[in-house]
Amino acid sequence: MISLAWLIPLLPAIAFLIIVFLTRPMRLVSALTAIGAMMGSLIISTGILYEVVTFPVTMDNPVELAVRWLEVPGVLHIQAGVLIDPLTAVMLFVVTFIALLVEIYSLGYMKGDPGFSV
Repeated sequence: MISLAWLIPLLPAIAFLIIVFLTRPMRLVSALTAIGAMMGSLIISTGILYEVVTFPVTMDNPVELAVRWLEVPGVLHIQAGVLIDPLTAVMLFVVTFIALLVEIYSLGYMKGDPGFSV
């Protein structure tokens, strides 16, 4: 599951693009798309937390996943990636869990508002 860590920010970003270009007039579908993407991120975060707790990932031995992002031979070498340690795993879980709760709460809170037609 740690190898899927790059999907945690990507799922909400894809949901954003879907909402902006496809489902914006359909408010309920847009809200459910955002909630579904955050739920997917939470599932991955939970799996990462489980792996960090059950396998030997420590602050001294983090898991690093990196890909070459930009390279100019002999001049520049830039990598993009993620580094997972116990603190990162806990914060991934906490942040995605709270974000999901906020999205669910806001859907119910805005239900009767005239500016939000669901």
